Amino acid sequence: MAACGADNALTLKLEDVQFFKAQQSRPGELLLSGLAFHSALAVERIDSVRQEDAIQVNVMLVPAKAGMSGSFTYALPLDDKVDRVTFGDAETLVWRRDGGVVRRP
Repeated sequence: MAACGADNALTLKLEDVQFFKAQQSRPGELLLSGLAFHSALAVERIDSVRQEDAIQVNVMLVPAKAGMSGSFTYALPLDDKVDRVTFGDAETLVWRRDGGVVRRP
């Protein structure tokens, strides 16, 4: 994980996600889901940043409080100009237009 911004939230790395799924739920939408593998942290928010033909998705974690969870589900709209979707600060490729969902080993 990497620290991000003044709010002390941490950016989740893909290698720290259990049960990660990226699937095209319907045309023009990619559904991302998983569970942060950090028992003391919970998902605060999910940000997406457009970078030309790519979208970078960042799952932001904070210390867990009552009512918070480490699981996430995010429906990401994909317009016809998006060619790639990456995850986290490392920009790990999870989807590409010419090949669909990228399978993890």
